[in-house]
Amino acid sequence: MAVFIITITIFLIYLLAESYYHSKLLGRIHLRISVSGTRGKTSIVRMLASVCRSNGMRVLAKTTGSEARYILPDGSEEKIKRRGVISIIEQKNLVKKAAQLGVDCIITEIMSINPENHFAETHKLIRPHLTILSNLRADHLDVVEESQKEITALHINDIYPGSNLFIPSGEINNILRVGIEKSGAKLNPVEKDAATKMGVNPDVPGSMFRNNIDLVSSVAASLSISVDTIHRGLRAAIMDIGDSAVYLLENKVKKVYFVNSFAANDPLSAMELVDKTLGSISNTEAPVYGFLSLRADRGERSRQWLDFLSHGAENRFRHLFISGLHAGILRKKIKESSIIRSNDPATIMGSIISEVEDGSVVFGLANIHGRGMQMVNYCRENGIKIALHGI
Repeated sequence: MAVFIITITIFLIYLLAESYYHSKLLGRIHLRISVSGTRGKTSIVRMLASVCRSNGMRVLAKTTGSEARYILPDGSEEKIKRRGVISIIEQKNLVKKAAQLGVDCIITEIMSINPENHFAETHKLIRPHLTILSNLRADHLDVVEESQKEITALHINDIYPGSNLFIPSGEINNILRVGIEKSGAKLNPVEKDAATKMGVNPDVPGSMFRNNIDLVSSVAASLSISVDTIHRGLRAAIMDIGDSAVYLLENKVKKVYFVNSFAANDPLSAMELVDKTLGSISNTEAPVYGFLSLRADRGERSRQWLDFLSHGAENRFRHLFISGLHAGILRKKIKESSIIRSNDPATIMGSIISEVEDGSVVFGLANIHGRGMQMVNYCRENGIKIALHGI
């Protein structure tokens, strides 16, 4: 019994010492920014870090999107090495690294799915001065219920007492307002086209989702960063592999536009991207196709896409090419669809091009990891990247 008590006592002393040390490291970082929400976190982190660097700040940023990275004060990137299950302890490591580098600011994504971990990241590990909520949409349905109430309740855990919260005005609801009031945080609603109204040219990397540009510009302005510096930083931002992009692929008889919209996991975000991309194409009559990349470990997301498409959304596409474990189930429910069984990106792209008309637009949908990333890498190596705002 005595040994047990001594062991527990030593462990508690260790935890207290670790907590004290972490708090001391946090105190060295003058500005701590967290980014949460369903979609757009990685793009926001990358753009805001670039803007802050352009303003002369020493920034360490961390992303957990398609490729987990540290973005160092000089803008170079360092891959985050992971062993086994992804852990929120990465945020603790971020703070240590920031203190070692002597940075002015950290910008990091909230990486959790479960409410308890959202709370731990925000209230224990980061304690942000400023929080950005990109949007409140359904995703990770195997963990979070699809109702707006549950999604909002999840992200209330990301609001740190006394912090500044930036969120698109259209995403604010009564549940969120109550959570903000209880936390004592300051709400900063960001209006649509806020960047344009302050004089920031929105035609920059990541500009297909203008609300991201609005958020970054509004946050930067609150930090007294000039409009010219904001625009310069936005233009210099290097985006994640999962960021939306259009690639022109050609063979001897056809040219096809392939749109990387894999990372817009939820159907609503994906359809928003479809609409914005098609709106930028001069030939509005171009045939539209979809390539669904389904993951074996994301059964709920496959179900989400099936429900969405089978309730009329399939009519947005002339035909859907489906790949992955759940492809057979979707094929039975979606009339204009077919299964691609190959895992080789060159074979997949060859099959798609052989089936579609010249000048078609093909959207990569559902999941960036695995096959989706392979397709993007293939397009990067074999296609020509085209600006999203002007195909």
